[in-house]
Amino acid sequence: MALGKALEGAVEAGDDRGAVEAFARLLWVASRRDRPVDGASIIELVARRTGPAGAFGRALLYNNLATRQLARADRAGARRYLEAAQAEISAQRGPVDLELVSVAQNLVLVAERAPERERLASAVVEATARALGEHHVKTLVARVLEANETAELGLARQRFAATCDSYQRHHPHLATAVANCFYRLAWLADEAGDLAAATEAMRRAISDPSPERLQAKVAELYVAARSATAGAAALQVQQALQGFLDEHADDKEFWKRLVAVDAAITFAQALTALGDARGAQRQWQRALTIAASLDPPLVQRRLARIRGALAD
Repeated sequence: MALGKALEGAVEAGDDRGAVEAFARLLWVASRRDRPVDGASIIELVARRTGPAGAFGRALLYNNLATRQLARADRAGARRYLEAAQAEISAQRGPVDLELVSVAQNLVLVAERAPERERLASAVVEATARALGEHHVKTLVARVLEANETAELGLARQRFAATCDSYQRHHPHLATAVANCFYRLAWLADEAGDLAAATEAMRRAISDPSPERLQAKVAELYVAARSATAGAAALQVQQALQGFLDEHADDKEFWKRLVAVDAAITFAQALTALGDARGAQRQWQRALTIAASLDPPLVQRRLARIRGALAD
């Protein structure tokens, strides 16, 4: 891997700053592929001796270490790293590298209370839009986070709808981002009981061209479940949902379990439409079990919905 070679070359040349930055980027790539990376504690020591000139590398390193902790559902550990990263940013003089906006975005994820998360997310949107413009990709990424943290359902829908429209109009080549935005919008419409809008948004989410496209698969099954109301077609959808859950409900990667929660909700809704209340209850319970294995801020809206369905 090029980053591994960059790390080796920096260490060999005695370039501490280069080594820290290369390791930070290697850590991020490895965490996305669920691969361990050794040597973090040593690189942290190296980072401390790079002085003021190494502030960017330290902030990037601490941010990516925090991301690793978030993937392990260690919010306290992630918060410590993010606070250290923020301290490095605050100590810098002059403009801060825009790559480090991810520190503020990750601080949203570890904030304790929902109002605080929404406030922090809105601040990230304002800062990014001011620096890069309303329709820049980084601004839209920040807007997705803001909409996701918006507690009020109607406002959350408005924010997602505007963001999805901007993605589609200004960055249609980012097909996965467009599809993922519509997927989230679809679930908000579904929660509001606007099933026609939810189904239309799910159809747009199906277009995700990424290799795994797990959300797109759930979107396909959601749309299919709406039209398959009886017979062999309905049974086929149920079997597909069961297979999806069997494969991903206990996955070690948290984001796959998150999509599995959506599959279980889709399954429960399909069974409810077929009049199978007992089967639906089992799937709502399965959704609750999977959601309980995830970091609460990731599933707060889903949990509320699941618990409401079980209570009903």
